Amino acid sequence: MSVYVSGSLAFDRIMDFDGYYKDQILPEKIHTLSVSFLIQSVKESFGGTAGNIAYNLSLLGVPSKLLSQAGKDFAEYHRWLESKGIDLTAVHVFESDLTASAYIMTDKADNQIAAFHPGAMKYRSTMPENEEFNPETSLAIVSPGNPEDMMEYRRVFAANGVRVIADPGQQIPRFSKSELEEFLRSPYLAIFNDYEYDSVLKKLEWSAEALLNMCRAIIVTKGETGSVVMTSEGTTAIPVSPPNEVTDPTGAGDAYRAGLMKGILQGWDLVASARLGSVVASFAVEQNGTQVHTFTQEDIEKRYDALGT
Repeated sequence: MSVYVSGSLAFDRIMDFDGYYKDQILPEKIHTLSVSFLIQSVKESFGGTAGNIAYNLSLLGVPSKLLSQAGKDFAEYHRWLESKGIDLTAVHVFESDLTASAYIMTDKADNQIAAFHPGAMKYRSTMPENEEFNPETSLAIVSPGNPEDMMEYRRVFAANGVRVIADPGQQIPRFSKSELEEFLRSPYLAIFNDYEYDSVLKKLEWSAEALLNMCRAIIVTKGETGSVVMTSEGTTAIPVSPPNEVTDPTGAGDAYRAGLMKGILQGWDLVASARLGSVVASFAVEQNGTQVHTFTQEDIEKRYDALGT
């Protein structure tokens, strides 16, 4: 079994705003926006889409190969990922730059404002030479990272018959209409949050039906209201797995993706796999940081069973 995770590696600076953005931002002044938020806490943690997904896969007992890039400050993060059994041989380290950084501020309603500095991510990462693919046992997710890498990995996996989860995420605005269409053409599955889903439909000027015909299957996550699995057979709502408490929603989507992939690798259908994604995400939101939470197999089974049928 070969599991490939492409996307970003980053240091997250997670900040909590003890208020609501809606009370601070004046809609009639949005064209001259100038606001300042008093932050109650700041925490730095390991992150990035690829790093978070691979970390959650490791908790689920799924080894993966990371396809990404990092900078001269990567040593500690490298040791952390390596300790989790993650294959880092395809992570390119550029000593001339820093690892990417994400600055994420969350208000009391779990709305987020984020800024991202790509750092070493502005350089290309490449697939290892002579990589051997087994279409029957391989699964890949192409998550937000260097846009050129995303397009190239998508082509390589498709050309070698590897099942691909297309996850354009935060890079949707950086793709041209034709690039986005190519990225979303006939993947095994496409996944978005609800805002990204609407953004894709608007950019492509497609109907929901047209996008589904292109992607074969789509999952849309909707935060505290759950998620939906859409196929040609219909739409199935997936409930939220209730966490013990919600501390920070950052990284929940990446945890969901890891649970989803675990289910697919076990041969489950997409609905059952998405329910596992919901369960894994419930542990992520309980901690402040995207690679801080842990769980046991018993913990997973208990929450999965609690979702019912």
